[in-house]
Amino acid sequence: MKESNILLVDDEEFVLTGIGTMLENEGYKVTTAKNGEEAIKLLEKNTFDLVVTDLVMGNVDGFAVVTKAKELCPETTTMVLTGYKTTDFAIDALRIGVDDYLIKPSDTDDLLFSVRRCLEKSKANKVRKQAEEKLVEAEERYRNLIDLAPAGVVVLNLKGKVISINRAYEKLTGFTQKEIVGKHFMKLPTSMSLRSSQSLDAFFSPLKKETPGSLVSQYKHKDGTIRWAEAFAGLLKIQGENRAVQAIVLDITERKHAEEVLQESEEKYRNLVEMSQGLIWSCDPEGCFTYLNRAWEDALGYTVGEMIGHRFVEFKPPDREKMDAEVFRNTLNGKKTFGYETAYLSKSGERRTFLFNARILRDASRRVLGTQGTAYDITERKKMEDALRESEKKFRELVNSIADVFFAFDKNLRYTYWNIASEKLTEISAKDAIGKSLYELFPNIKGTQADILYQDILKTKKAQGFEYTYRIGNKDHAFEIFGYPFLDGISVFTKDITERRRVEEEREKLISELQTASAEIKTLSGIIPICAMCKKIRDDEGYWKQVEVYVRDHTEAEFSHGLCPDCVAEMEKEIDEIE
Repeated sequence: MKESNILLVDDEEFVLTGIGTMLENEGYKVTTAKNGEEAIKLLEKNTFDLVVTDLVMGNVDGFAVVTKAKELCPETTTMVLTGYKTTDFAIDALRIGVDDYLIKPSDTDDLLFSVRRCLEKSKANKVRKQAEEKLVEAEERYRNLIDLAPAGVVVLNLKGKVISINRAYEKLTGFTQKEIVGKHFMKLPTSMSLRSSQSLDAFFSPLKKETPGSLVSQYKHKDGTIRWAEAFAGLLKIQGENRAVQAIVLDITERKHAEEVLQESEEKYRNLVEMSQGLIWSCDPEGCFTYLNRAWEDALGYTVGEMIGHRFVEFKPPDREKMDAEVFRNTLNGKKTFGYETAYLSKSGERRTFLFNARILRDASRRVLGTQGTAYDITERKKMEDALRESEKKFRELVNSIADVFFAFDKNLRYTYWNIASEKLTEISAKDAIGKSLYELFPNIKGTQADILYQDILKTKKAQGFEYTYRIGNKDHAFEIFGYPFLDGISVFTKDITERRRVEEEREKLISELQTASAEIKTLSGIIPICAMCKKIRDDEGYWKQVEVYVRDHTEAEFSHGLCPDCVAEMEKEIDEIE
């Protein structure tokens, strides 16, 4: 049993010694003070279960000591031990909260009986204070959890009057606390008489200890529209006593409309409601779950009972434990956490990705109770993001594997993509190109054919192709460009045709030279009329010309005169005959 601390205050030394020794012999820890000033100093530095004090002690009397003791620690009990027998002293002592009053000299048994009684009362005071603190703690946790709840919450006393609503309920109905609190639930501005009997049944079923069901009914929003809501009612117990009826209210207008159109089954309806529920949780300062709503069971596969009391890191993948523990410590130190992405392992071992909001949880005395917040399962969204990243990676690899230049613009002609071929051609890296405008990278292009056609593609949303020459560095390049509109920009495939154009130009030049040469060549063809006697040839104008003249005029040939062997032989024969 814990040793009780007693402060004994008296200005007579023999009283301190005698009574002090007696109390110590009974197993109590006794601290003595010779006057009121000394007693108050001790009270300011220590906590006592019982203060036994004389009344008249000089400048600071016993009344002041009792008052100070009660002020510093209301659970401390006090006893006055005085030699004054007047009724006024006793009344004054009781008025300021003295727990017992004895006249000196007092019987030892009476004194010890009073001491035990006062100590029992002190103990009871402390137990009551602890219970009150736990109640405040529970109420604070309850208020914080309800305030974070995505569904509307309304609390009614046992007579049916509203005593509180949360923010979600205000948003759901359009009415403020002032317009709702204090009214009977049957007379709320949201009520509709068509469902009054069902509303009564829903309210009284928890009081009759019946299993509470849900109430689906229409309600009037402040803006005048008629909407649908589903309410779940249950008893709110405090220290084991029925103290109020609490109702969770969900707006199911959209769901009702969907049911009317699609004829959805009751099972699908329940799934839709459950899917709309967020995850609500709280932890103590050690990181152990102290509250989890039922949505966690769907998210991880564990029952709430299997998770409560366990540290949250027990459900974490190894790679998240250290980092998440650090975030938890920061939250305990008062740092708010919003949109924090982390992971949990389900009961089947599947990695689930959650988005967390968290804040510190305190009681009324600002003592840290732990943390609490909400979370959302974003696993499927993350899978889609991963798939998109993989798709983008494959797209980049594909585009970078293309030998031709490829780049893309947004609607302001700022580069959004720049492949490896673009880097090689321009010697400009993708890092330096992306985000810059066409005119920042190529100032001289403004007003050119390429600039005009890019603008036209953005305007008409039609693909276009063209050839364009642009100087890069010290060399002119010829390009074959195809622009395609997409989303709010343009994708452009560009082929460097400088070499191809050079070859084509050389080919055209050669063909031209051949054509020129061909036109200058003089040839003889067809039937040529020639005289059988003199061997003259008739030209196109009808004149007869010597063979050598005709050939000279119609070919590039030149003549050298000589005699053939036959003519030489004939000439020699003629000479011989003459001689």
